[in-house]
Amino acid sequence: MLGAFTTLLVGCGAASNNAASNGKTLGVTLDEYHVKLDAATIPAGTVTFEVKNTGSEKHEFVILKTDVAASALPDDPATNKVQEEASGVLHVDEIDGVGPGGLRDLTVALTPGSYLIVCNYPGHVHAGMVTTLTVT
Repeated sequence: MLGAFTTLLVGCGAASNNAASNGKTLGVTLDEYHVKLDAATIPAGTVTFEVKNTGSEKHEFVILKTDVAASALPDDPATNKVQEEASGVLHVDEIDGVGPGGLRDLTVALTPGSYLIVCNYPGHVHAGMVTTLTVT
């Protein structure tokens, strides 16, 4: 079911290849239907995500640690969402309900590895609200 949205990752807000300037704060923009990070790579440690919703719908910000490709994330057809706690996927943390125009911060400790940042409201991941983050 997710196979078709691999192409969407390229055209719908995949992060740039810049490293975060200070390794401590990372800007995130949510809108219909994109997740944009100020950097695609950050150093391990405590990171504050500054999440801003510039869209007209409510979105969520979910951090998943996984080596599973976004297109291979298991989904639940009944809810039209990806399974956040499936085999090979670790739910790290999230902000639920960032309203239009909203700005919320989330501070987490990240270890080296691959992460997917998603909005897991029904249909949002499938519409392209997913990007990758590498922690070194």
